[in-house]
Amino acid sequence: MRASINSFILARLAVKSTKMLYEYKKSKHGLYHMLFNLYKFFKVNFKEINLFIYYEERKIIKEEIKATENGIFLGRDSIPFVQLSKKITEKGEIIYREFGRGRDIIIPLIVGNNFLGLLEMLYKENCYPPRNFLNDLKPLQDIISQGIQYLISHIKLTQISNTIKKINNINKKFIRLIESLNMERRLLRIILKEMAFDRVIIYMLEDSENANCLIGCYGKNKIFKYKIPINAINKFIANENKIPLFHIPLNLNGTLKGGIIVDNFLTFIPFSEESKEFFNELATELSLLFENSTLFNNIKKDALFDHLTGMY
Repeated sequence: MRASINSFILARLAVKSTKMLYEYKKSKHGLYHMLFNLYKFFKVNFKEINLFIYYEERKIIKEEIKATENGIFLGRDSIPFVQLSKKITEKGEIIYREFGRGRDIIIPLIVGNNFLGLLEMLYKENCYPPRNFLNDLKPLQDIISQGIQYLISHIKLTQISNTIKKINNINKKFIRLIESLNMERRLLRIILKEMAFDRVIIYMLEDSENANCLIGCYGKNKIFKYKIPINAINKFIANENKIPLFHIPLNLNGTLKGGIIVDNFLTFIPFSEESKEFFNELATELSLLFENSTLFNNIKKDALFDHLTGMY
């Protein structure tokens, strides 16, 4: 089908708008300027344009930014992915809707089979789409989708880079812990501060039945100490309540001596794939930390203990 002059104009608009995503170092700034550029063009007929981004790990689309005649604002709404029509999420069809006294157009953002999010354009009162307008929006849909895909990839690369930096910073702090008293308490505070989980639990096996546990929560200064049956810890790790949880076992010389449990039991924010990879990297470092700490304490004890007299 031959492209209309409107399709060409909208394609140029999309190119000019998505250039903003490549020009700004901060992703939010690029999104602000992209949406503002789109709204400037459409503001005669549309009162609001909203950008939703799909978060696969949380199975929602989140309203990132909205543009209105009063300015650009951070979005607040979230919609469960299952509530979206397959026409939008799989076929990528641009849809015109009427509801009550309102009307809008939904533009799915899709590259290949990957659903990335959508644009919602709300009409002003007494404004209606012209003939063939939905077809004319197709080039704009394709170009904006490519731009959003670049943005999401850029954000993921930035997150990976930040994760590597975070691991390096935490490792430096771990090294300082080897010679410190109350190592487990200090370790717990570092994990809470650096990673902002809802709760961190460090447990060390006392015998075959019980473990000594330290429990701390984000934003709370106090750390609680308990003796808990190992069966209760194993049941908690099994996570029958399905809260976002990650368990890092601590092995010394190939023997399980304890573990670290992190969870988001209050916010229920799930762990991303990047977070899980980060934990796997961290597990090795933590096991080494406890091995080195045990070795250091044994050497220190031998240095202070006189084996001949049996005195310190």
